[in-house]
Amino acid sequence: LSASRSCAASMLVKTAVYGRDPNWGRIFMAVGKSQIPLDESKIDCFVNDIQIVHAGKAISYNVQSVVSALAGDEVRLRVDLNVGDETGVAWGCDLTEEYVVFNSAYTT
Repeated sequence: LSASRSCAASMLVKTAVYGRDPNWGRIFMAVGKSQIPLDESKIDCFVNDIQIVHAGKAISYNVQSVVSALAGDEVRLRVDLNVGDETGVAWGCDLTEEYVVFNSAYTT
């Protein structure tokens, strides 16, 4: 669950989703930041149902399909560590310019 939460909370992942950038390095960074035991060479990564990483390496995929998936109202990032039977799910949101402007316009 900590890897899921780390991805959902990552500002770099949020901005990649908002910018429709299939930057899997940001996802790997967030998973690694969770400090769970993992083997990078075993990780598979998906945007919705489109696989973009297999065994820790980028694979060929239709970039426009992934960009379109990232533009959807709901985006599912799936990271399979392939190291055990545990699963974790976390919900998050993207980070837009409007959100930053709105939340920086006042003091508390």
